[in-house]
Amino acid sequence: LGLKKKRKRDESSTPIFVPSTRIEVNPVDEGYYEGVSRLGLTDDSRYLSELHTLIRDQLELFSATDDIITSTNAGRRKATVRGKVGLRCVHCAKAVLSHPVGKHTWPAASISFPANIEGIYPVCTQKPKLHFEFCPYMPQEIKSKMYSLTHDCNGNSIARQNLGNSLNSPVGATIYYQVAAKRIGLVNVNGGMRFSRDLKLEPLSFESVCAEVESSHKVNKILPQVPVEAKTDDSTSKLVADDESARVLADAISEKDSNNILGQSHDSKIVTDFVFLLLRQMTICHVGNSDFLSRGKKSAVMQIGFAGFCCRHCVYANPSRVENSCRSFTSAPDNLASAVTNAFYLHLKKCPFTPLPIRKAVVEYKRLHSRQMTLFPHGSQRRLFHMIWARLRAADLSAEEMNRRLKNSPAVVMQQKVIPTYLPYSKSDVAPENVPSNKVTYEKETLETNNQRGESFTVCKDEETCTLLKAAVENTDYAANDNLILGSDRHLVTDFIFFMMRNMKVAHPTTHDFRRGRRNTKLAGICCKHCHDQDISASLTGRSFPSQADNLASSFNTSLYQHMLRCVYVPDNIKRVVQQLKKIHSEQCSQLRFGSQRKFFNLVFERLKAVKIPQFETEFTASETQMDHQLLELGFFSHITSFSRMHSLPTHSSVPSST
Repeated sequence: LGLKKKRKRDESSTPIFVPSTRIEVNPVDEGYYEGVSRLGLTDDSRYLSELHTLIRDQLELFSATDDIITSTNAGRRKATVRGKVGLRCVHCAKAVLSHPVGKHTWPAASISFPANIEGIYPVCTQKPKLHFEFCPYMPQEIKSKMYSLTHDCNGNSIARQNLGNSLNSPVGATIYYQVAAKRIGLVNVNGGMRFSRDLKLEPLSFESVCAEVESSHKVNKILPQVPVEAKTDDSTSKLVADDESARVLADAISEKDSNNILGQSHDSKIVTDFVFLLLRQMTICHVGNSDFLSRGKKSAVMQIGFAGFCCRHCVYANPSRVENSCRSFTSAPDNLASAVTNAFYLHLKKCPFTPLPIRKAVVEYKRLHSRQMTLFPHGSQRRLFHMIWARLRAADLSAEEMNRRLKNSPAVVMQQKVIPTYLPYSKSDVAPENVPSNKVTYEKETLETNNQRGESFTVCKDEETCTLLKAAVENTDYAANDNLILGSDRHLVTDFIFFMMRNMKVAHPTTHDFRRGRRNTKLAGICCKHCHDQDISASLTGRSFPSQADNLASSFNTSLYQHMLRCVYVPDNIKRVVQQLKKIHSEQCSQLRFGSQRKFFNLVFERLKAVKIPQFETEFTASETQMDHQLLELGFFSHITSFSRMHSLPTHSSVPSST
């Protein structure tokens, strides 16, 4: 009885559902236009990269019709309405629309409906990977061109590097996409985009639309006229540096500007004190022949005379050795931030020619950098680095001019002396004429010469470690290490590397090394001197055969270090010393002269190359030979050989010859 009453009560309280009818609104009645327009404009190549220009040429803007709504609405989170503007592949549109409705379906990811004008850029950057690569209607020559722009010779993706604006573009790629859309007549409405102009008309002028977009963008293009001052409340009291650092910053701001100094005094108004102080320690340099041999400096834009930056203190103190002055040649303006705030900052911290007060001030303002960034308008730092990029490009030299300068001054690698007005002068030195009398002078630091180290150099305080390390230093029997390290190399490396080298010997490759995968070993290597005369098959981890000098540092930090701790033939006291020295290895590296350890490993590699290796036959077991023939039948060796020839690598001498 209770259930019947409840059922009657629910039925009586349930409202009667009346289905609503959808009212279709014609976009023309709302004041909008319908039609189709190519996304790419004729002047895209002036502002965008080649990849961006190619992507835009393969897309078109269109107004949604009833047929497209019926065929593409399934699976969308927001329903598509008539007149909503979307993006589609021009090749798919030509193939599908040329057939009756329902005969051909739209390929995957061929149609997209961005939520607003700002969403066009991310949709376009995803099209090569989501659709163009699998588009059944795109011509093969366009696919090949797009693949060459998005992948390198090894098949690795480089689309992110090529997705950008042109080198001479006054605006970024994201801003240009918005400007181009508004030039066509796109506007944002509730639920998507619409055409606000007749598509038969010519696009609006770039200058007028660009000014409108930039004024509405978050980046404030008006530079502040006064430096940003720290707030007076307790939460921001730490924005003020100490007195000595503030004095160094004031000297940097008041220093007279020069064409060779990268940072200018007015830059302090639009960037943090940390970045400004770094820029004032830079001078402009140019690419020479020696820069192409340096690791990490090869890029497509590098050529003789290309302008970059380096440490002004290194250039002034030692102009004949400018390769150690942290020379940097970035390939894009957006890469300057990382090169300045990371690589150059690390160099400046350990540069022996930079005055100590400047190094301390840089570290102090680094601590305030993140909090000072919040006081500036969004995008101000990025705008400054684009200004720095423009200064560098204005300083570029032609190859003829660069070669002429190098020919006239062969002893100096095309560097003009940039004398900082606040360099450290001792009392006995005579300051240059351009040093004002009210400038703060600092005492000249004692640099590391010969085998002497500064008093501030980090040392291990463990008594056992100090005793064994001192014994290793005083031991002049370098023949026990096969002359891998000499007394003159002491100041080039940390205590960890020095002590590890004193426990190493020269290793000759054997059949055990070949069986372990070192079949292309042609040079001598290094091994643990405690187990080198033991069973080699049981101590293979203590042997390293580097193919180049840079591999030596990795071997000491990984495989050889782990072997020293595990080897049963290494005394326990040596193991403890190695562990103690490893703890201060990174800190000592930062205090060494820039590039000193690389110089040492180059010396060791040259010594290994001078060692004569005895000739021996590499005999392999029957099982190994049978495995090689099985791999040959599967075609693995042919792929390995072709890959080696493609990348100019030495082929394996043990590969069986194919018939």
